Amino acid sequence: IPKASVELTSGSLDELTAYTFNRQVLIHHFCPVCGCELMCSMTENGTMAVNLRTVDDLEVEKLKVQLFDGKNAF
Repeated sequence: IPKASVELTSGSLDELTAYTFNRQVLIHHFCPVCGCELMCSMTENGTMAVNLRTVDDLEVEKLKVQLFDGKNAF
């Protein structure tokens, strides 16, 4: 999703622990207290991936799962 669409309900992105590796195109953002990964920022296109288990009022078990074969897809 676009980074501008992400709204933190507590704290700020700068307060999270950030981790990058390899080509550093993904910035993984973790809670500095419990270590839970909340989201990833994609530096190349300004989008984010969000851990849906951290979204308020979202029942993850009610989401439709679409399986993806990452091993054989490419």
